[in-house]
Amino acid sequence: MSADDPSNTKHIFDTFLDPKMGMEKGVHTYGAWAKQYNKMLTDHAYSGPRAAADSIDKRFQNVADKSQIRIMDMACGTGLVAEDLRSRGYENIDGVDPAAGMLEVAREKGLYRNTWCAYVGTGKQLPIEDSTYDALSIVGSMGANMMPCAGIHEMIRLVKPGGYIVNVFREEILSIDEEYIDRLIPLMKQLEAEGKWKQVEFSKLDQYLVDKVGLVYTHQVL
Repeated sequence: MSADDPSNTKHIFDTFLDPKMGMEKGVHTYGAWAKQYNKMLTDHAYSGPRAAADSIDKRFQNVADKSQIRIMDMACGTGLVAEDLRSRGYENIDGVDPAAGMLEVAREKGLYRNTWCAYVGTGKQLPIEDSTYDALSIVGSMGANMMPCAGIHEMIRLVKPGGYIVNVFREEILSIDEEYIDRLIPLMKQLEAEGKWKQVEFSKLDQYLVDKVGLVYTHQVL
């Protein structure tokens, strides 16, 4: 069976989400499969990128010129969110991802003005000034071997007051991944109580990734 055979896709994703692998090995695995990544997600009917782009576009639907709205595509992978945003007129998009192979594919598409190969939420800030972006998206990047809850603090730091953060992830991480169980939602609520941001929209995706349910949280930075 070849690696790019659709029948092999489930095995590949089971490998990506194996909690025993750890973050560093997980990043190398994503990088190694970067050129097959888009096809694998297509086989899985992945709706996360479109949901994030929809939420961002809803925030700026009355803006005549969307090309100057500055957006951070965090954990951008091969650029699926940026592709959707660009089709709607958004051009000022930056990306960050820890997997060099994924970023290489994204860069070849010419989707981003700036990119950084870096981890987020592991104790080191990105080399980007506070309050830089009008919006930030993060899709499918909270889960086993992925960004820890602490990454939310960096998201808020990067977005201007009044700007938006859209986080799309599998609902099941809240009950199966130790990093997020009784931690992610309480942190989101704590930051709202502290006046760091406020939730402006929440929705569910019944077919986020095949039969997996997705959650879409949209917050406004205060």
